[in-house]
Amino acid sequence: MPKSQLDPLEHLRDLLGMLSDQAIKSYSATDGCEEQPPNTCALHGYRINLLYFFMRGSDGFVIANEDGTKWLCNAAWERILGRSADEVGLLGFGLLHPDDLEDMSEALRQLGMGFLVLDHVNRFKHKNGEWVELNWSIVRDGDLLLASVRPTSSSPMPPKVQTIT
Repeated sequence: MPKSQLDPLEHLRDLLGMLSDQAIKSYSATDGCEEQPPNTCALHGYRINLLYFFMRGSDGFVIANEDGTKWLCNAAWERILGRSADEVGLLGFGLLHPDDLEDMSEALRQLGMGFLVLDHVNRFKHKNGEWVELNWSIVRDGDLLLASVRPTSSSPMPPKVQTIT
């Protein structure tokens, strides 16, 4: 099946697998991981942990193509914008406040030049119609943009504490 027809979660797993492979390769020089079968490798669980971290993280996470037109998002967006990960993924920058478009375009241009974008603030539309001020940290990794997003302290967010044992 072509990648463009994959279920978004399967696509996300593929992307995270690729990212995990890069991390495993960087560690493998010291632990011999690449010479072992995957189920015996000391870092085999790394892939699962990265997927869990992405899906359950309290910050909004985005993995996007390099021009920012296709997004894969985690479940935190439900709390941040009142929208599902799939909805945010489909709408992407369509939720961006029109007055912030020029600044975001400049941030994407900076990423294209190899710079990191840290503490970039803009506004996205919540499902209830209000604008939520978001703080973005974005890096480029090959053809992908990796972003961590959280509401600024001036954006009202109800506290939600969850403990997993």
